[in-house]
Amino acid sequence: MRDQERNRRVVRYELGRRLLELRGGDVEAMVEQLARGFVDGDLVALRDQGQEALVYDRVRTSIVDGRLDVFGISRGGSVSRQETGIWRGDDLEGWLEVHRGELDWVHHEWR
Repeated sequence: MRDQERNRRVVRYELGRRLLELRGGDVEAMVEQLARGFVDGDLVALRDQGQEALVYDRVRTSIVDGRLDVFGISRGGSVSRQETGIWRGDDLEGWLEVHRGELDWVHHEWR
């Protein structure tokens, strides 16, 4: 339990710093929503000047092991799915490495 709480604090701190740089102003609602997590998966990265969250959905089928979905992030902290399956497969690390230049922030577990 301690590791989970420590992980949430680290993510909250990193997101707060990065979103302040990218979007300025009051970013608290965005940080809280993103740090809280997603029902459908795990936050992996931010892109598009912190306006999009990339979320890893561990869909288990015989075809693919997982997928990466895009969620829009409003200033008020609400998120909405914008695109499903921008990546599908079992090598998310490889995809992240190829697209590293497009990403504004990457969760520490995926760096």
